Amino acid sequence: MNFPRAIAAAAAFVLITGLLQAQTLPYVVQRMPDRTVSANAPAFTINLKEHFGLPSVTNQVVRFSTSSGIINVEMLPQAAPNHVTNFLSYVNAGAYTNTIIHRSAVFQGVASTPAIIQGGGYLATGYPPPAIAKNAPVALEVNAANSRGTLAAARTSSPNSATSEWYFNVIDNTTTLGPANNGGYTVFGRALGGSLPVIDAIAAFPRYSGGGFTELPLRNYTTGNPNANTYIVVNSVTPVSIYPGDSALSVLTFTTTTNNSAVATSTLNASTLTVTPGSQPGTASISVRATDSNGNFALSAFNLTVEAGAPPPTIVQSPSSQTIAIGSTVVFTGSASGQGITYQWRRNGQAISGATQSTLLLKEVSTAQAGNYSLVASNSAGSVESGAAVLTVVPTSQSSRLTNLSIRSIAGLGEQTLIAGFTVAGGSNSNLVIRGIGPTLSNFQVPNVLADPRLELYRGQTFLASNDNWSGSDGSAVGGFALAAGSLDSVLTTSLSPGGYTAQVKGPGSTTGAAMAEVYEAGAVAGAEITNLSARTLLGVGEVLIGGFTLTGSANRTVLIRAIGPGLAPYGVTGLLVDPRIEIFSGSNRIDGNDNWGGSAILVDAGDSVGAFRIAENGSKDAMAVVTLPPGGYTVHVSSADGTAGVVLLEVYSLR
Repeated sequence: MNFPRAIAAAAAFVLITGLLQAQTLPYVVQRMPDRTVSANAPAFTINLKEHFGLPSVTNQVVRFSTSSGIINVEMLPQAAPNHVTNFLSYVNAGAYTNTIIHRSAVFQGVASTPAIIQGGGYLATGYPPPAIAKNAPVALEVNAANSRGTLAAARTSSPNSATSEWYFNVIDNTTTLGPANNGGYTVFGRALGGSLPVIDAIAAFPRYSGGGFTELPLRNYTTGNPNANTYIVVNSVTPVSIYPGDSALSVLTFTTTTNNSAVATSTLNASTLTVTPGSQPGTASISVRATDSNGNFALSAFNLTVEAGAPPPTIVQSPSSQTIAIGSTVVFTGSASGQGITYQWRRNGQAISGATQSTLLLKEVSTAQAGNYSLVASNSAGSVESGAAVLTVVPTSQSSRLTNLSIRSIAGLGEQTLIAGFTVAGGSNSNLVIRGIGPTLSNFQVPNVLADPRLELYRGQTFLASNDNWSGSDGSAVGGFALAAGSLDSVLTTSLSPGGYTAQVKGPGSTTGAAMAEVYEAGAVAGAEITNLSARTLLGVGEVLIGGFTLTGSANRTVLIRAIGPGLAPYGVTGLLVDPRIEIFSGSNRIDGNDNWGGSAILVDAGDSVGAFRIAENGSKDAMAVVTLPPGGYTVHVSSADGTAGVVLLEVYSLR
């Protein structure tokens, strides 16, 4: 596995300066497709969350409602988890309600205009304004730059003195407020792009000096003491969602219009667009505008054609050609749009008995099954056939296999032990290198790493081996990134018989931190193979669990990927992730995903074939996907579809 690339994928949420400066205005994620329906067809809905968004915004957002406008800020728990927790404690207590921006500071020798605007310390009452109550200070966390638009913690000359006060960087203060300045200043949020003009407007107000304040920005000031009418007031600071309907307030709001209401009408309920075809044939253009709190917007439209009768289906996705080894499993997937659609798979133009879903799963493939596969979609108006996918069947000697598995999460002791499960199958022992990585992750810009991981290997409840502080081989010879001599990472080299195992990564004492468990095949052994990866963890709000795997060989391989939250309830697990979502990546390219598996018979069949425990098929919000992949390295991202936290199980199975 090209592991530096895998680390980059696994640490995609780690903050860098480029991310802080990324544009965050509303944008169209994907265009809503044109549709054709018959007159008076049933209404259909479109989830606008799939079509509009804010680029790279994945964490909690809070809204500063000020007398000069709205500032939306994304929290950055990856960079400063303790400061985010501290700030949100003030927010949730309403401590920032009716406070003021009390400082608009010019840094002499840097710029002639204000470099920061500061608040969170004083109420908008009287003069001098009274200070708000403060909690215990928070220790410095310098992991992100003080770039323009970021939100940072104000402090005294003591690095660990931050309490309630915060400031926005009006200009790029990366150098001025960086680590060279007495340890630096903690950045824990970033203003979304549409809010920057509000920050600039506040910085442009004249400044007042007196009563203990030397850089107090004021509006409409003439004479006398400042008061509530002249302060720059922060009316409230409130958590908000990105999309309407997810909370009482949201960054985005939606509006819709149609240019021909006789053909179709459109209505909105939170983030759901409902389109109702009319009785009159014709074409209507239906537009949706996503507008942020500062008036910036993205616009998307699609055409709805209403025909006198139901139109024939339209192929949306044709199946892809596959090369698979004899005896393996292969998946073909296609889809079509239209009303009342039924499906039929064909091989070389002949219908395949029982193959009447949009996905075709073929197990224990033989050379006799090679050929051209196509999907026919039909309704009362006619049929349409997809393009043909070629199935090439090659000898078993060209079969691909799982040769590397990895999982990254927070590790420590007890419930925070990082436990990665894997299975060795076949009739021979497998030679493996197993690693528990902590300190070396910091070389890849991963913050807050587990400083001294201990690696333990178990079969069931039986302890087999352990390592604390590696020596000898570091695993780089089998594809792992190199470890520095004397690093406190852990490595085991072992030969394991067929069966299920767990690699557990723990920390000393009560310490916790980011850690990675890895399993590498140390040379192929005939009749032996790693067949699955699993990891259970507590996924925090805004966090992403990332598992990696490598397929080595010549032919494609089919894998079943599951993210189980609600499905763990029958096993006595509590605090579950309510709605897990999976995304599958090759490098930075998203190749598949799923949110709510829907009780698919294909997925049930795939799970049964590898002995996976069954999940309730009606209404389950667990996520699953079965895909056939060419050799290479892949990552699976598990996140929360509804933004909550909870326990989730990630599983990757290699199907024969």
